[in-house]
Amino acid sequence: LQVERAVLGHPLSADRELALLRLVNVVLVLPLPVLAWWAVRRFGLDDRTAVTAALVPFAVPMLTHIGSTLNNDNLFTLCVAAATALLAGVVRGDRTVRTAVALGLVLAVAFLTKGFAVVLPPIVVVAYLLGARDVDGWRARLRTLVAPLAWTGALTVALAGWWYVRVKARTGQFAPSIEAERLTTDLQPPGFSPDAVAFAREFSARLVERSWGSFGWYSVRVPMWWALAATAVVVVLVGVALAPRRDPGGNDRWARLVLLAPIAALAAFTLARSWDLYVTTGGYRFIQGRYLLAGVVGLAVLVAAGAERLARRWAPVAVLGFAALVQADALRRCLIGFWGGPGLGPRGQVRAMVAWSAWPGEALAVLAVAAIAAGGWLAWEVARGVRHDPRPVGSDAR
Repeated sequence: LQVERAVLGHPLSADRELALLRLVNVVLVLPLPVLAWWAVRRFGLDDRTAVTAALVPFAVPMLTHIGSTLNNDNLFTLCVAAATALLAGVVRGDRTVRTAVALGLVLAVAFLTKGFAVVLPPIVVVAYLLGARDVDGWRARLRTLVAPLAWTGALTVALAGWWYVRVKARTGQFAPSIEAERLTTDLQPPGFSPDAVAFAREFSARLVERSWGSFGWYSVRVPMWWALAATAVVVVLVGVALAPRRDPGGNDRWARLVLLAPIAALAAFTLARSWDLYVTTGGYRFIQGRYLLAGVVGLAVLVAAGAERLARRWAPVAVLGFAALVQADALRRCLIGFWGGPGLGPRGQVRAMVAWSAWPGEALAVLAVAAIAAGGWLAWEVARGVRHDPRPVGSDAR
């Protein structure tokens, strides 16, 4: 905002400054498809699988929503995505100083952005240990890990540690919560007793729904059957990707599981915190699907690998088709839920959306045309890749 005000000589209206900040958040998530592609290539898989993985982030409507709003989730998602792409090479033996330094920088920014970053260091250590299995003997193996882990750890502590030390000195806690005084046992319903089964049922249902599409203040949601069906597709594809002892890149299951570790660790963190708040307040809190979006790149690699095993050359087309379907449905629901009204059809809903926008209608029209053109070009390139693939349909050739 200071740059904007310095350039213009005055502040924009509040709605336009908010819209500008939302555009900054859009920029933060733009690299996700490229990072997914890069993660696949560093993991030793082929270019078609990389293209498929790059399409996976487009298939999560909740990511589209969160990526267009003002929050700290998007910078954290970018950091974890970059770290995942780097770790995809680390598990294959990349112990270079350059990679270690890059990891240290990314982890430092992640820690300065969100306390959730606490789940990342153990994953980094495990990735380096798995990547050093080509070295004979534990002592020699550990010696090869001293330098990269030292670089990563030192940079993370040096660049981010000061903040936590300062917060600890001021508040007595490393990660204080502004809601600590509000979320107390006083909120418990009379006669409340924690029920693990009821909590597990509610937690899993809400997390699944809110990971795919629960927009605004939960005012527009995708149906539960929709979220469950999409989750089932992902689970099947990940299972197919994990089934072989080794994938086409030579990676064993442990290496592939490292790519799932970020989203699994974030889910575990969310579960632990939500359970703690449930026991304290008796309410279902902290169950946010957006907390898992940072693990999308690692998940994308395995989803793409599973789709490649099942659909071969049609894998990119299948993922792109799925993305177009779910995004169109999410947009339809948002138009009805946020901008619908008595007697308003789709055209009226679009007009209402434009009327409430901070930007001129002409700018939105240009943006819409550009988005349609970009989508058409993407579909054409994906289809062209299928037509020009020299491998026969169903071929295992790489």
